[in-house]
Amino acid sequence: MNSAICLNEMGAAWVVRSEYASIYTPAFDFGSKKHHECVISSQRMGVVLNSDGHCKVGMIELKNKIISMFGLEVDETTTLRLVDGFVEEIVRQKEKVEKLNSKTEKVKKRKDKDDLIILGVNEVAVIQS
Repeated sequence: MNSAICLNEMGAAWVVRSEYASIYTPAFDFGSKKHHECVISSQRMGVVLNSDGHCKVGMIELKNKIISMFGLEVDETTTLRLVDGFVEEIVRQKEKVEKLNSKTEKVKKRKDKDDLIILGVNEVAVIQS
């Protein structure tokens, strides 16, 4: 069972017989060759955690699938509040990543000019040569 091919085939057999939902991170590369060659259908819609209206709708559809599958009952007001909070957290995390990427890009641009010591995510000390 240590073979990647064997594990992939076991996963493929499980997926084609099971109900599943695809959830994608904001940075997921839909053009990736690996995405189009895997057993999970690249044509099937999923939830992209990108904080737009489709994300919220997708999360609610996923919730409805789970409720139906397990015969659950939930308070819709609470569910909507939780989904809204989740989407807001995605926005906060996305902003943090963008800020970090911006700082990283500035460091890369300065690296050609200066020797750098990176002290942490939020601090960069520049040592002039």
